[in-house]
Amino acid sequence: MSKLHYFTHCLDRSAQLAYSKNMTAKQRYIFGMLLILFGVCGRLFLRDLPNIETIMVVSLLAGALLGGLWTIGVGLAAVAISDAFIGNSVIFLYTWSAWALMGFCGWVIRKRQKNAWHALELTGMGICGTLF
Repeated sequence: MSKLHYFTHCLDRSAQLAYSKNMTAKQRYIFGMLLILFGVCGRLFLRDLPNIETIMVVSLLAGALLGGLWTIGVGLAAVAISDAFIGNSVIFLYTWSAWALMGFCGWVIRKRQKNAWHALELTGMGICGTLF
């Protein structure tokens, strides 16, 4: 099994646990760290491709699945770590606040029933966030 396949398998398994609402604090921590890792790797490896927003994805997922401080912390941690490698300009307050807002939007729909409609809501928020 390749490293990428193993990583996506772990992320998928963690998402299944998050949807079950039976996550322990340790599982929540591991899922949050996996989201941060996914966001950082995605931003570093896909930075030359336009409109590939892995930080937005992890922010929305953290808000929708983890809640609490993870809502804003995952996106901001991922962007801070990746900015240490990529660098940023004076617009960092704008970009960082946008990703924090995406986490908050995910948190807003957190209490709703997790079904296909929930996935469409997250997708719609992602599209709006990309256009914003």
